[in-house]
Amino acid sequence: MGQYRFAPSTGVRQPVTVGLTVAAVVLYAKHGWSGLVVPLVLASAVSALWRWRDEASWWRWCAGPLLGRFRQVARPARAAAGALGSGPRPADRACLSEPADHIRTRVDPARR
Repeated sequence: MGQYRFAPSTGVRQPVTVGLTVAAVVLYAKHGWSGLVVPLVLASAVSALWRWRDEASWWRWCAGPLLGRFRQVARPARAAAGALGSGPRPADRACLSEPADHIRTRVDPARR
């Protein structure tokens, strides 16, 4: 229930991404490449000024969430490590990196 921040009946799963994409398309259609470049340069300048004035606040509110989202998307194995059971192996499970002579197999003498 708490996963929707906007109207759940719209069917939009990523409203921020969709909104930014629509804004980019409208700006490009209306102003060409300068409609995309100018807002990016202004946002970069504001971010640089913010970092220069108060770096701790910039890390907390801007860079930290962006870095966290990048890590979540770029390295999903780290986020899902707990769910995938990548904890310690039980002692009776064979490790594929061990030599084959360490793996015990049962041979039924009657089947030879």
